[in-house]
Amino acid sequence: MNNVIRVLMFVLMTGLASVLWAEPVSYSVLAQVTQASEKMQGEFTQTKFLAVLQAGIKSSGRFSYQRDKQIVWLTEQPVENELIITPTALVSRQGGDELLRLDTRNSPAAIVLGDIMFSVLTADWSVLERYFSVNGELNDGHWQADLSPTDESIRQSVARVELQGDVLLRQIVLHEVNGDSTTIQFKNLQF
Repeated sequence: MNNVIRVLMFVLMTGLASVLWAEPVSYSVLAQVTQASEKMQGEFTQTKFLAVLQAGIKSSGRFSYQRDKQIVWLTEQPVENELIITPTALVSRQGGDELLRLDTRNSPAAIVLGDIMFSVLTADWSVLERYFSVNGELNDGHWQADLSPTDESIRQSVARVELQGDVLLRQIVLHEVNGDSTTIQFKNLQF
């Protein structure tokens, strides 16, 4: 029995020590530990939780980006949809038909959304700093960051954003003010 208690105490103390030695996360820390590339592609799985239904909708697909040029977000399952984000427009297509086009010159919301998507995927922390405060920790090469909106227009729809990763972003959880959330996990990332 004493051996079991000793093992449990060791495990608890080791876990407590790692929490105590975790480094606080700031945007400058994130810039030092993350890797940004000019282009990247990979796969994603996404779960949209709808608070009103108490249910989640899963989707998956592929994405690619070229820094400061475009993000292509191709949902393949359960319904094929393509979202293209450029510095000047957001375009949604399905089955070859254009469903939505937002011109950033006419839509401040499209500018902000484009800024945020580009900065999250390309680890451009200076842009995120304009819209969010950050709190989190870095522990053993893995980081977790909670972003709280400081911009009033974002605060109307986004409650907070959780980011997790190592040298690359691995997961995003977007919490909306209405109780909905979107969790995106990235895999098979290639430069």
